[in-house]
Amino acid sequence: MSFATSERKQVTTYKELIIIFTIFTLILIALYPKDLLEEHILRENSNYDLSMLYLENMLKNDPTNEKLMLSLATQSLRSGRKDLAARLLSLLHQSKDPQILYKAYRESYTLEKEDYFYFISKKKTKQQEKYFKLLTKLFHTINTKHYYADTEYEYMFKESMFMQQPERAFNFALLEDEKMSKKIIQIEQVYYLALKENNIAYSIKAVDFEMSQDKKHQKKWRNAKYYLLAKYYSRDDAVAYMKEKAKSSLFWRKKLAEYYFSQKEFKNSADIYIEEFHANNDYKKQKFYFKKAINTLAAGKDKNNILRVAKRYENYFFHDESMRTYLLKTYIANGKPEYAATLSKKILERKY
Repeated sequence: MSFATSERKQVTTYKELIIIFTIFTLILIALYPKDLLEEHILRENSNYDLSMLYLENMLKNDPTNEKLMLSLATQSLRSGRKDLAARLLSLLHQSKDPQILYKAYRESYTLEKEDYFYFISKKKTKQQEKYFKLLTKLFHTINTKHYYADTEYEYMFKESMFMQQPERAFNFALLEDEKMSKKIIQIEQVYYLALKENNIAYSIKAVDFEMSQDKKHQKKWRNAKYYLLAKYYSRDDAVAYMKEKAKSSLFWRKKLAEYYFSQKEFKNSADIYIEEFHANNDYKKQKFYFKKAINTLAAGKDKNNILRVAKRYENYFFHDESMRTYLLKTYIANGKPEYAATLSKKILERKY
């Protein structure tokens, strides 16, 4: 494995210092009880270089001590000796100790993520891809082995988003013990990530969550749901969903009409507008839905049904001058001048 550290300047220790500290460490090992010395070194947080020298020499005498290896790996990572940290952590991935594995994988993830961002800064695409693959493997293990605390759901949500894994981000957002307003924001982020990653299952889950919880933006999320239905669902599934919703929602009745129109099922679309015509007592809305039905049938060049609908409602609209004119034009445009003549005669008889 090659590491980003190959492109960084390494800070080296003077040879004389190494010799002195090596001798000093051996003396300590000889004079102090092993457990007491080990405990002191593992507790050392201030002088990383000194602690690392102790640790390196102690490991020579106790090469299988995983706690020492982990401590040396951690301090190597903090002091910039990332090649050494990576080698030690890789060895610790074979440990049988769950706590060692937990810490080793988390430290490895931190290390590889730093290298990934390093190569981004250098605009080196191949290395970016390589390290992102390494991160993906590590993050998978961290997730499947539960190498995170129950207090880290927000952190895991953010890392799941970073790793472009909407399914994990969705689950961690739900696990968080946060206000619903925050969950709504997080699940919205999941929705857009899922769309970007073409993860339709979690796009749908995210939209369904938002439709049920985000009361302030219902139109937005219903439109998002319609987009998913129209683009990714089978025709039968999309229609079944919208028909069920349409029973109690004007929004979904209109969307069902739009969907039929997009599928070139013009009569089905027009029938919905005629149903809305009958469902309304507002005359302006009745005119609107009647014309929508006629125009929808016209888009499908369905002259027979255009004429059928126009003749059926001719008497209803006869009192309205603008609608009489609209019907006359409709008859003529659809090859029935005799219908127009009959209507014109009725108009003249009404006037005189």
